[in-house]
Amino acid sequence: MEVDNMHKAIYVIVSCARNIQLKRVLHAVEDDSRLNFWCLIKGNCMDVAVIEWCKLFGSHTEQILHWKNIIPNEYHDEFRRGLYSKLNINKEEYDEYWRILKEYRDKYTAHYDDEFNKSSKSQHPDLDQALLATYYYYDQLWKLLKGHDESGRYPADIEEYFDRFITQTKEVAEKAIGSTREIEENVW
Repeated sequence: MEVDNMHKAIYVIVSCARNIQLKRVLHAVEDDSRLNFWCLIKGNCMDVAVIEWCKLFGSHTEQILHWKNIIPNEYHDEFRRGLYSKLNINKEEYDEYWRILKEYRDKYTAHYDDEFNKSSKSQHPDLDQALLATYYYYDQLWKLLKGHDESGRYPADIEEYFDRFITQTKEVAEKAIGSTREIEENVW
């Protein structure tokens, strides 16, 4: 078990979840942004979240931080069952969700596919399941690291950590968006 890669995976998990939560907070504070500035930040959060998620759940042959490369082989079935349970879906539903996120990354965010971008498929995917999946992966890594006396540097409860992150991010977003409400968009 590569402890160093477990730490790297935690950083990617946190990056993915932060981008999802920041996007959510910005939409909650002001859903209909008039300024390109805020639209760009929300879009970037979306794209980075999907890219980071794919590092963790995309293709295990391409990504060293994919859960299959970090979680010991003897726990793969248990990990899958726990993941499906956390997401409240079955294997087929997960496979379809995985395909949607991977396709978005492959054909919209990381590469450009003209046919995909002309179709209705290019809509932004929902990130609710992605967020829950990152929380689940984090919890599994935290338990493994705990066995190596390595978990002390990370919060034991990732969801509680993100509740605090959201509270602070909302405070910042309200002030930041509030201070730009009077600015008229004049650049396109």
